[in-house]
Amino acid sequence: MRKKKNLASRMERVRSLLVENPERFAGSWDKLSSGRPIHLEIGCGKGKFITETASANPNVFFVALEKIADVLVMAMEKASREGLTNVLFIRSDAAMLEEYFSSGEITRIYLNFSDPWPSKRHQKRRLTSEGFLNIYRKILSGDGSVCLKTDNRDFFEFSVRELERCGWRVENVTFDLHGAMQQTAASQGSTDTGGDAGNSNGYQPVFNPEGEAVTEYEQRFASMGVPICRLVAFPADADIDKP
Repeated sequence: MRKKKNLASRMERVRSLLVENPERFAGSWDKLSSGRPIHLEIGCGKGKFITETASANPNVFFVALEKIADVLVMAMEKASREGLTNVLFIRSDAAMLEEYFSSGEITRIYLNFSDPWPSKRHQKRRLTSEGFLNIYRKILSGDGSVCLKTDNRDFFEFSVRELERCGWRVENVTFDLHGAMQQTAASQGSTDTGGDAGNSNGYQPVFNPEGEAVTEYEQRFASMGVPICRLVAFPADADIDKP
């Protein structure tokens, strides 16, 4: 992303959507959300997903985390143009989430096309590695979940293994989300979605029942015929660590 010469002035115009010093709200996000469930997107990019999802779900409060200011400002501007009142933004890194949210404050975490960090020596930087999963477990509510989408098959398979190894319950796994959606539409309500030729783990492709917005990356890759992988995961022992 090219550096923006007018970044400071653009950020200033949408500063009301930026949560500065977010650690001061740890334990009291319900005041900002007016009691609505809070969904968190880690790495919101230019904001297509978070703004469209927030617009379609006024009964949910959204927080978007992004560390690159030149990208973050574009997401904030989208939200401002749409007049959204149920989304706020944090400029920071996912490693800081424990400082910003207290136990059980988040009901859903979205990981959309996260950096796969393909090198094994960078494995701990993957947002589905054990260290990050432990953070998510602490800030998620008892019925909270993580929703992952990616075009990177290796990263996705790593994520499934890591989640299961760390005791998470993995559901709705598909290695071709858009192919499954097309199959479901073609079947006109049939429960038989057919097999997934590229699936070696026995999972069946499933329709995305929650109607999530399509991200910028997802739109680009799907138009190129690249399969999109998706799963939803629940920390099986989520209530154990809650006070």
